[in-house]
Amino acid sequence: MIKIKIDNLSLTVMGHADYAEHGKDIVCAGVSSLVNTLALYAVEKGGRGEVSPGYAEIDCPRTKESEEVFECIVNGLRGIGSAYPERVWFT
Repeated sequence: MIKIKIDNLSLTVMGHADYAEHGKDIVCAGVSSLVNTLALYAVEKGGRGEVSPGYAEIDCPRTKESEEVFECIVNGLRGIGSAYPERVWFT
């Protein structure tokens, strides 16, 4: 299961979806794509984005633009969570 913790403009992601075998897991691929996008954005804008297999910590800078980007990414993650509630859990 992927566990996602949201706190203001910070995001922590832990675990694996285990929906399918490695390399074919569409749930992991979707979450990973969004999380990596947010991490790259955060670093580019002066925040922090650390990503490794099965774990990510991201802190976005406190700007209006970051709030909008963060909200967009979180909405995408929530959409995946709604489609696969047994694989993605929000704390």
